[in-house]
Amino acid sequence: MRVGWLPEDVSVENAEEMVTVFQNVFKDVEHGSFAPGEPKKPSKGAPAGPKKQLVLRANIQSLEYEEIRREALKSVPTVPKM
Repeated sequence: MRVGWLPEDVSVENAEEMVTVFQNVFKDVEHGSFAPGEPKKPSKGAPAGPKKQLVLRANIQSLEYEEIRREALKSVPTVPKM
């Protein structure tokens, strides 16, 4: 979905979620229960815990092998003996 005043396109799901958030805020303001600094309870569709993130781990064994191989190749003389 393209919105003229936004720099990027917005998916329909995100747009619907934004509308729902604003509707809930307006209801809270009307009832006098709006607290801007206070986090709301998660909705039914919201994840229960913190957002999962991809964890990248280095392959240390591969790096150690490359270092050992590099050292072995450097120890060989560059000019062959005849």
